[in-house]
Amino acid sequence: MTVPQNFVYGNSIRKQIVKEIRDAYVAHEKWVRRAKHLVENLPVDEKMIPVDSTECQFGQWLYGNGMKYKNIAKLSDILHKIELEHRNLHDTYLRIYKIYFLETKRSWIMNLVTQSRKEVTPKKQQEALHYYHQMVKISTVLLESLEVLEASLVMQKDDVLLTFS
Repeated sequence: MTVPQNFVYGNSIRKQIVKEIRDAYVAHEKWVRRAKHLVENLPVDEKMIPVDSTECQFGQWLYGNGMKYKNIAKLSDILHKIELEHRNLHDTYLRIYKIYFLETKRSWIMNLVTQSRKEVTPKKQQEALHYYHQMVKISTVLLESLEVLEASLVMQKDDVLLTFS
């Protein structure tokens, strides 16, 4: 039996899509884990947990390759939900960030010679922990939506997937 070329190529595109989505999934999990380390008072470089939702690896995927799927019927809503949850997650993390790091803009020279991390009281640490638990809930919804996106993309017909090659 001969397999049509489009089918083979369609499967290749499916594999690439799945890899991209799973890489974004893992990047997101790492970002959340770094936020947890911060709340647990472990050493964390603030640059490793970007506040801006477009600067983290997941955000770079979402606003890059992820958005190219928004024109597929029904996927636009899923992507919109992922985008909202992602922003919500970063907004919640910003509250943690403000507890642990100085907010003032400093010159790059000052960044080299001073630390931007604050001393955190036990009460503020509990507040940060509360925000972290909110982040975990938001993250769970985001990742579930990402899984729905992946399943929906994998189920697309080859001719739809071929438009992404």
